[in-house]
Amino acid sequence: MRKIFSLIFICLVYTLPATAQSIKYNFGINSVLSEHTPFWMQSNQFGEFDTEGSSLSGSFNSKFAQNFSERFSFSSELRLISRLSEHSTLYAPLINASIRYGKLHLTAGRFYNPREQQLEDLSTGSLTMSRNAVPIPRVLLATEFISVPFTQDILQIKGSFGHGVMEDSRFVKRPFLHESSLYGKLGIEKLYVFLGLQRYALWGGESKDPNVGKLPSSFNDLLRIVFSQEGGDDAPELDQDYKLGDQFGNYDGGIRWTAESITAEVYWQNFFEDKDGLILKNYTDGLFGIALKLKHTQFVKSVLFEHIYSKDQSGPIGADGTRGGAGGQDNYYNHSVYVTGWSHFGRSVGTPFFTSSPSRANNKSFFENNRVVVYHLGLGGNLSPDLNYIFKISTSNNYGLYRERDQAIENNLEYKFLPPLRQTS
Repeated sequence: MRKIFSLIFICLVYTLPATAQSIKYNFGINSVLSEHTPFWMQSNQFGEFDTEGSSLSGSFNSKFAQNFSERFSFSSELRLISRLSEHSTLYAPLINASIRYGKLHLTAGRFYNPREQQLEDLSTGSLTMSRNAVPIPRVLLATEFISVPFTQDILQIKGSFGHGVMEDSRFVKRPFLHESSLYGKLGIEKLYVFLGLQRYALWGGESKDPNVGKLPSSFNDLLRIVFSQEGGDDAPELDQDYKLGDQFGNYDGGIRWTAESITAEVYWQNFFEDKDGLILKNYTDGLFGIALKLKHTQFVKSVLFEHIYSKDQSGPIGADGTRGGAGGQDNYYNHSVYVTGWSHFGRSVGTPFFTSSPSRANNKSFFENNRVVVYHLGLGGNLSPDLNYIFKISTSNNYGLYRERDQAIENNLEYKFLPPLRQTS
């Protein structure tokens, strides 16, 4: 069915009237000759590169746009990847269509929705949804920033609401994805401040665990997800005690200042897995960044620095299974029911610094490393009028997981992340 939908989609896009404002194509070829693909070559690339072994890949990109009026337009995007490697593949990481009416957008398919950030090509990526994995197919209704009445554009808001389905091979087959966000922006002349809340939830599907089986997926369960409520009588006991499904999210804020020669931005994200994170019990965790865009230089036009810290996770004491009890060891991206966690086709949907392994596909901690300290520098500019560059360097200390570390210490066993592993990319 998905293949049929893709063919219909492609035929529809390319048989529209020839009055389109623009149709853009480009092709590319990449090759990797290495036993292990370098981190920054295979990360944040929609899964285009194999993580190990040599590979040869080709890409085809197409963008189509049709403006029917000043307020109404249609656009589509297609990216095809063909890769020859140990895991050869042909797939479309991006295939989507979007309708815009005024400041309202409806988008369907596999697509990437960038966050409010000016130098994303240099960034490590969002903590919730980056370019690291193949995008999750979904339908998303979103607005651009809309002025709040009587504020003369000083105060603006935007939001989104979406529904999707995870289509890869998972411990829980084909769970649904709920996605929503709300942002506010306060702008005065050349300075503006923004703050938003992003929410995601995995729910429904059918577990490989015979004691769990088919998970709640009715309309009433969707309402429980939307309003962040606990599960009903047919939900797993864990979901009845806490919240239905795997619910998590991200605070996302920043300040941007624009001058004649520079645009400067300071931004922050804080990932939360539960109520403790929602009330910022894990306030030390998150991503902090500074981005500078230089307008009158050539060799260095962009500078970005980011720091990721995720060791706290609401404290070292694990939850005791009761409401209001001890809460810690948040175990980011992992979940005991949705075992494959916040991954898609084996890759982290969020930051690439939280790492997993195919050998842990049935392990209740699919991500083996989510306590990290990362320092990252990105530069971009022009070597000549026709040649530009991007430079990234990251160093990370990797501490694994609270629970596996504690179990290893308790049983006097070696642990992969004791002492912490350091990686420079």
